[in-house]
Amino acid sequence: MNTADWALAVSFGSMLIAAAAFIWNVWAKFILPKPKLDVSFNAMKALGNVGFDGNIFVLATTNVGPFSSTIKMAVVRMQPKRFWQRHRTGVLNPLHNFPLQTNFTLGPFSGGLPKQLGIGEEFSLYFPYNAESELAEVERVGVLDTFGRSHWCSTKQMRHVKERFGKDFGETGLSTRTDSFVKYCLEN
Repeated sequence: MNTADWALAVSFGSMLIAAAAFIWNVWAKFILPKPKLDVSFNAMKALGNVGFDGNIFVLATTNVGPFSSTIKMAVVRMQPKRFWQRHRTGVLNPLHNFPLQTNFTLGPFSGGLPKQLGIGEEFSLYFPYNAESELAEVERVGVLDTFGRSHWCSTKQMRHVKERFGKDFGETGLSTRTDSFVKYCLEN
């Protein structure tokens, strides 16, 4: 091959790379863009004179971009009872007007939901932390956005919440609470 043939091969390769980059940029910026929400779930203790025992479940959501998003509701995912079944999902009822009221909810759209989040904004939902709480026994906790996408907390965070719940309240009766919670979520 002479110099002209090499120049033609390099030019053709450059054209293919430029076309692939152009197609990827159009796809990533105009066709595919959906916001990414970072979700965390923790059992926390409020310090000071708070008017209740201070323990609370916190579901925090941060919008990491590339544009604003709206959180519709908080959701849970349960393990299937049999291996051939699908995961069961349920809707959570966050506390309304927290911390002034620590045991009142208006249903799935309480606690400020739906909530629009700009890029970099964070929003927290609060749930009661007591021995009757079923949140420590679900598989995952997350939020649902207006695109219909579920954003879940990490399994590591769920493991830590379950460990703390087990230390605080023991392991007795967890399966009956979980079964009643699943039945409630699926019926309502």
